Amino acid sequence: MSEASPELAVVVLSVGAPVELKTAVDSLLAQPIPIEIVVVNSGGGDPRSVLSSEASGISVISTPQLLWPGAARNVGIRSTRAPWVAFLASDLVASPGWAANRLLLHKKGRNSVASALVNSHPRNLYAWASHLSVLVRRMPGVPKRKALRYGASYARTLFEKYGGFREDLRVGEDTEFHRRMKRADRPVWAPSVQASHLNPTSFRQMIQDQLARGKRAAIHWPALDESSLLRRGFSRFMLIAPLSFRSVRGLDRLFVVASWPLVLACTFAYERGVDRGKRELARAGGSGAARVTVVAILDRDDWQANTDIVVVVDPTYRHLTWIPRDLWVPSLNDRINAAFATGGGDLLLKAVRELGFRAESLLCVRRAATEAALEAVSVTVPVSEPLDFWYPLHPTRPIEEGRKAISFRPPEELLSGERLHQWMGARSMINRSGSDLLRLDRQQLLLRALLAADFDFQRVLRDPSLYRTSGKNPLAALSRVRPDWYFSTLGPLKDATTDGKAVLVKG
Repeated sequence: MSEASPELAVVVLSVGAPVELKTAVDSLLAQPIPIEIVVVNSGGGDPRSVLSSEASGISVISTPQLLWPGAARNVGIRSTRAPWVAFLASDLVASPGWAANRLLLHKKGRNSVASALVNSHPRNLYAWASHLSVLVRRMPGVPKRKALRYGASYARTLFEKYGGFREDLRVGEDTEFHRRMKRADRPVWAPSVQASHLNPTSFRQMIQDQLARGKRAAIHWPALDESSLLRRGFSRFMLIAPLSFRSVRGLDRLFVVASWPLVLACTFAYERGVDRGKRELARAGGSGAARVTVVAILDRDDWQANTDIVVVVDPTYRHLTWIPRDLWVPSLNDRINAAFATGGGDLLLKAVRELGFRAESLLCVRRAATEAALEAVSVTVPVSEPLDFWYPLHPTRPIEEGRKAISFRPPEELLSGERLHQWMGARSMINRSGSDLLRLDRQQLLLRALLAADFDFQRVLRDPSLYRTSGKNPLAALSRVRPDWYFSTLGPLKDATTDGKAVLVKG
């Protein structure tokens, strides 16, 4: 790549070649640094006809078929060459420093950079109400810990490392991509990278926009809150109002406060849209996105035992997240592995939600159920390095009562019988310090191998006395899990001592 080649590629995402596409592209052409621009338009229309003459030299890819956002992003990635890639929706206008400020952070070593959104009409109350109702956590003045890390640009190497965006998601394709990334690669918050969002400027437009957004949410996302429309709308408003007040200064704060009655109207309209989406799904015989489900396995064959394994299954993102059993939950005042024994499935669901998951249902199985299901199973797992552990003489007894040495050797091991349980549970390494997190890595390898071998997980449920459920139909989500889903462990985590216990905490 020559010195004159642009260092930042920008993929402009467009549906139906709307008239505002011209403004979005012009804002990129006005950036003070060279940019590689490609427009990806889907769903028909003639994007060339709406672009200005100054845009005649940019690349335009248009298809009559509608592409979901992830598919359109991937088309743009493949069609550009610059080392960093950003995206701009056609209803956004890039501010003058939008590109240069991104590149500054990328060149300082940031692999992905999130951006802020400002109100396109700061002296219009309807625009403010619309903006706050949807984008209050994208405003440049929002406290860093509250900011949503979207509108990101990425080092091209990240797509080689993690793959492209999911192409089957109507919304949330960037959230799913970020979940696959290691913490060091995830977007940093950059409030200096700003774009204007084209908000509705009349009462009718404002309400129609909120109704449509709520309806889409009900169709494409599982909903936890089953309370009344008024309760949901008011709760939503009470989250938005104080955060919006803290996020602006001067005359903007005056307009923000003045827009609050309209914000309340927006939250009610949004929730009304949610209810419409639910009714539409019911008429069509559907149930929307499958519910996020928690799977818990007890460490002994006793309903008062601790949970040894806790996994969150998210069918929308096709993602399984392991939660370490030693993770401290403040509301529980204990490790998460004590939640089920203390308060059953409802308390464990509450603890998982406190960690930020939209968990709605739970399946908890006793150890005897997993032992019976795996009794006649043989499966091969990859082993990347020699592993030597101390293991209890009896798997359900403390290691202090007696131990034996076990080993696993590269490049792979055929596991069956007790070796399966040793692979899942061993954590005390002989020649170096062990880690519960490494144990979770091995569990993920085993589950992927079982899925690839078409293991019948219904075996776990043969005896109804050995499992319990909470919430709505947890088995529906579990039936969708496939070996190509993404597996990860909750993080980042750090060691801590709380109430005299060695625990893990989020940090």
